[in-house]
Amino acid sequence: MIVVKPKIKKLEEAKLPSFSDSLYEKKFVGETLGDIVFDEIEIDSCEFSKVIFSFAHFTRVEFIDVIFEDCDFSNLSLDNLSFTRVLFKNCRMVGTSFIGSSFHNVSFHSCNAKYTNFSEANLTHVEFLDSTFEESTFLETNIKAFEVKGVSFRSTEWMNTSLSGVDFSTCSLEQASFDMASLKGMIIDSFQAPLLVGLLGVKVKE
Repeated sequence: MIVVKPKIKKLEEAKLPSFSDSLYEKKFVGETLGDIVFDEIEIDSCEFSKVIFSFAHFTRVEFIDVIFEDCDFSNLSLDNLSFTRVLFKNCRMVGTSFIGSSFHNVSFHSCNAKYTNFSEANLTHVEFLDSTFEESTFLETNIKAFEVKGVSFRSTEWMNTSLSGVDFSTCSLEQASFDMASLKGMIIDSFQAPLLVGLLGVKVKE
């Protein structure tokens, strides 16, 4: 599967807040944001490096061609937002909520994303790589073209989320819970099978 990367040609260093109804071709480095409100704004062709979003508020925001590297989104609500060609690299997003958000060509690489919530989100051409999503929730998540490699999904919850064709063989699934609709068609290896057969009411005799 190919995930299209952010398309960024040039960047001008700037400070936040420095926007009206859009942010375009800007680079922000090493800032800690207080009570800043991003409302009904398009963030296009931008890069954020070592930015702590602590108490920022996002509503009706669209991200297009954006790179977040070494940023902190912990405990933020990023619900009902749109992400297109976005890279999250080495980001901290513990307890971040993405309920109802849309992701198209998005990569999460080397991220700490424990306790995240992707309920009712739409994931199309999305990859999770070498990250932890432990104890995260995927309830009625719509997934198309989804790739996961080297990810810890320990104690995650998957309900009414079709995982048909998704290869979890390089991932950790200990104590994860799935309903039947989510389990059907997912790909696992022989070592993971005993972890999941119990969900089907099957006992393995040794």
